[in-house]
Amino acid sequence: EDPLVKVQSSDKLLIEPVWTLEGDFEGGMYADYIAEHPEYDGIYIRSELLKRLEAAANSLDDKYKLVVRAGHRPLAVQKRLLKECAQDYKDDNPGVSDEEAMEHARTFVSDPDIELPPHCCAAAVDVELFDTTTGKLVDYGSTMNDDNDTSFLHYDGISDEQKANRMLLLRTMLE
Repeated sequence: EDPLVKVQSSDKLLIEPVWTLEGDFEGGMYADYIAEHPEYDGIYIRSELLKRLEAAANSLDDKYKLVVRAGHRPLAVQKRLLKECAQDYKDDNPGVSDEEAMEHARTFVSDPDIELPPHCCAAAVDVELFDTTTGKLVDYGSTMNDDNDTSFLHYDGISDEQKANRMLLLRTMLE
């Protein structure tokens, strides 16, 4: 068995959970969960994933740090995230059916009624890159939790630099 471990900040890892980001869609759901479960006090992932995460962070050029936003996601948060994503789509697209809204939501959020999502098993992690030379997050042309086409890896409506930034993060995590 691969135990859960709490991710800690280091020279190459910044721990900035989504629930600390003002106005973050997903973060608000975590914050509500944490209010009811105060012992849930950090980002937890499987120990093997932590080794891979640390290796990815350590492989980065010195100008970058890996920002860890989320790991384990409680099932209640996962279900709410899916439901609210579907509802937002319905609100933005009057006339779509519940089924169409759920299909859209499942494009961006794993449905725990179909299969246990990796986040709920602490086998997935949400990350971004921080550029220490600019003091800012790397620009990908979308935010981490966008539930529209801009979040697709090969979206055409972003700059060459934003595409390169996406590829840098992808390569870092795959290698």
